Amino acid sequence: MINNKTNNLILLIRLFLFFTIVLVNLISGFNSGASSPFSLDFFIIITIFSLIIFIGQNFISQTILFYVQGLFDLLMVSYFVKSTGFFDSPYIVFYSIIIIYMCFFEGIKAGLFSILGFIIIISYFTASVYLHTKSNIVNEYVARGFQYGLSFVIIMLLTSYLHKVYSIKNKEKADIEEKLKYIENLYKSILDNIDIGIILLSKNGIIISCNNAGNKILSVNGTIVGKKLTDILDVKSDDEIVKYNNKFIGYKLQPFYYDNLLSGELFIFQDVTEKENLRSQLHEQEKLAILGQFSTIIAHEIKNPLGAIKGSLQILKKNKIENLKLFNIVEREISRLDNTLNNLLLVVKDKRLTNEVISLDIIVKNFVNELKYYELFEDINIVIELAGDDFRVNISAGEIKQVVWNLVLNSFQIKNNVNIFITITKTGDNVVMHYKDDGPGMNKEIKNMVFKPFFTTKKTGSGLGLYVIKIICDKYGIKADVFDNTETLGGFAIEFKFPLIS
Repeated sequence: MINNKTNNLILLIRLFLFFTIVLVNLISGFNSGASSPFSLDFFIIITIFSLIIFIGQNFISQTILFYVQGLFDLLMVSYFVKSTGFFDSPYIVFYSIIIIYMCFFEGIKAGLFSILGFIIIISYFTASVYLHTKSNIVNEYVARGFQYGLSFVIIMLLTSYLHKVYSIKNKEKADIEEKLKYIENLYKSILDNIDIGIILLSKNGIIISCNNAGNKILSVNGTIVGKKLTDILDVKSDDEIVKYNNKFIGYKLQPFYYDNLLSGELFIFQDVTEKENLRSQLHEQEKLAILGQFSTIIAHEIKNPLGAIKGSLQILKKNKIENLKLFNIVEREISRLDNTLNNLLLVVKDKRLTNEVISLDIIVKNFVNELKYYELFEDINIVIELAGDDFRVNISAGEIKQVVWNLVLNSFQIKNNVNIFITITKTGDNVVMHYKDDGPGMNKEIKNMVFKPFFTTKKTGSGLGLYVIKIICDKYGIKADVFDNTETLGGFAIEFKFPLIS
C-alpha cells in the first residue's frame, strides 16, 4: 500500500539521481567545452515539482501522487535519453530503475503502467525520426526498442514477484502486530476492569504503571508513574494491611520476571476497609457475647442475695429508728446495683418485642413519685409536667422505668444536687418525652459517643446506661435525640418520640 513514507522515499531517490545527473553533465560539458543539454532550469523544474509533491501529500491521495511521480520520472528520463543519443544514451538504464521502484511498491499494475509509458514514449520518438528523416534507422530503433522492452518486462515480472513476497511478509507482520496489539489491548482492558489495583514497580521501587482500579483506590490526583511506592504507602512487608487516607489497603508484593530475568515487582492491592470494619465489629460482638455469658451468670448469682438484703432493710425501716439516712443510702445503692444488673441483662438477653401498651404519662409520673417517696436520691429535685393524659404507647412498664432510672442515675452521678425537668406532650402522631437537667452537659464530640457501649466520662459507671436506652428505643422504633451544649445552652438533654397508639 502506498503511503506518505513511500512517496517521501521516492522523492529523495529522484532528487539524488537527477541532481547527480545534471551536475555530472554540467561539469563534463564545462571541462570539454561542449554544450550540455542540461541547464539550471532542470534544477528549478525538479525542485518545484518535488515541492508540489511534498505539499500535496496533505491534500491528494498518496496513490495518485505515486503515479504522478512515476510519469514525471518517465518524461524526465526520456528527455535525458533523447538528448544524449537515444538508444545509445547511458541514461536509458534509468527506465529500469523507474520500473523497479513502481513495480516493487505497487505491484504488476504499476509495472505495466511504466512499461506502457516507455512504449508510448519510444513509439513517439521513433515516429518523429521516421517523419523527419525517412531513414532506415527506424527499423533499428524498432528492433532495439523491442529488446529493451522485453528486458523491462522481465525486470517487471521479477520485481512483481519480489513485491508479492514483500507484501505477504508485510501482511504477516501486520497480522502479527495486529494480534499483538489486540492481546495488549485485551490485557489492558482486563487490568482496567478488575477491581484490584495492580502496580508494576522497577527494581528500585519506582512505579512504572498503574491500572484504573489502582488509581481509584488510591484516589490520587494526576499520575503516580515515576514516583516511589514508599512515598505513597507505608509498605513494610510482602503481605500486609496498611492504613491509607481513612482506608485499609490489603496488599501483596511478588517478584516480576520477564524472559526469566527479575525485572521488578508487582504490587497487588485492594480496598479492604469494609472487611476490616466487619472484622472489628465481629471482634466486638465476640467480646459482647463473652460478656453476656459472664454477666448472665453473675447477675443471677447476685440478684437473689440483693433481694434478700433489700427485703431485710425494709423490715428494719419499719422499726422506730431515728436516723434513716444511712438506710436510704444503702437502699439506693442496692437499687443502683440491681438496675446495673438489669442493664447487663437487657444487653445480652433476647430482644423480643412486647405487645404491652401503657399510658406513658401515668407510668413515668408514678415512678418519679416512688423515687421521691423512698428518698433514694435525697438532694435531687425532679419536676414533671404533663400536657394531657393517657398517652398510650407500645413499650413495657419495666423498660420505660429502666429508661427513666438510667437517666436520673446518670444526672445524679454527675451532680448530686441536680434539678431534673421531664415534660410529656403530644405532637402529631407522636408522644414526645423531653428530659433535661442543669448539669454540665456535653460537647459535640461526646454527643457522638454517648450511645456506644461502655463509653463513660464519669470516674465511676459502667457506660451501659445510655447504651441500654438506645437498645430499648431501637427495639420499639422510638426516636431518641441527644442535644449538646450549643443546642441546650448548658445541661444534658434528650428527647424521645414514641409512636402514639390510638
